[in-house]
Amino acid sequence: MDFNFGANLKELCFELGTEEADAEAISRIRTAVGRYLPFVSLETFEPVNETDINGELAKVGINITYKIPVVSQDARRVEVILYTVG
Repeated sequence: MDFNFGANLKELCFELGTEEADAEAISRIRTAVGRYLPFVSLETFEPVNETDINGELAKVGINITYKIPVVSQDARRVEVILYTVG
């Protein structure tokens, strides 16, 4: 069993949205993709901040645009969302 699998973003959950935490999350994602999905080419990262009906921060995340060159040159996007309140 590989205990290093993933990017361990949960511990950054309450800090995402800050420049330092966003940079750390991107770095962790790049490292995990490089290790486990080397055929994926990461293109762009965009922070996501959504609020609830009261204007409070409810969830944060990152939109990631990527390509898989051996399959297609079309860019695809995945949104990684971390809920900050329960």
